[in-house]
Amino acid sequence: MATAAQNVFEAVKAIRPILLADSQRAEAERRPTAAMYQAMYDAGLFAMLAPRRYGGLELHLNECMRIWEAVARIDASAAWNLVMNQAIANFAAWLPEAGVKELFADGVPTVAGALYPAARAERAEGGWRITGQVSFGSGCHHAQWLALPA
Repeated sequence: MATAAQNVFEAVKAIRPILLADSQRAEAERRPTAAMYQAMYDAGLFAMLAPRRYGGLELHLNECMRIWEAVARIDASAAWNLVMNQAIANFAAWLPEAGVKELFADGVPTVAGALYPAARAERAEGGWRITGQVSFGSGCHHAQWLALPA
């Protein structure tokens, strides 16, 4: 019986043609194409670090590193976005249970973010008003959620 990590390795092999076909366009546009990102999502690559309880694979970090390396051998930028957009979802460990349920309500989320500079947060009617600007957030064009410190 194949392990979850072996299944993900097979998924990487299966999406290799898509990553290769779009790599030059992604390089020119300075972001993964929608097809690349969707292929990685559909293949379950964004679920590697996510908790099993919410549909993730909860792979050991050593397994993740080998899989990220396999993706990077195909397209390093795709691998970078893969790492960045699943690792930030692990911040859910510090959210209240209601927040985690919202984050994972539609399955394993992809989350882009930037850690510097921090934005300003002020209480406002119905929640918070966030103001500020960051220069980049890897994968933000395709991610389902954005995470920024404030």
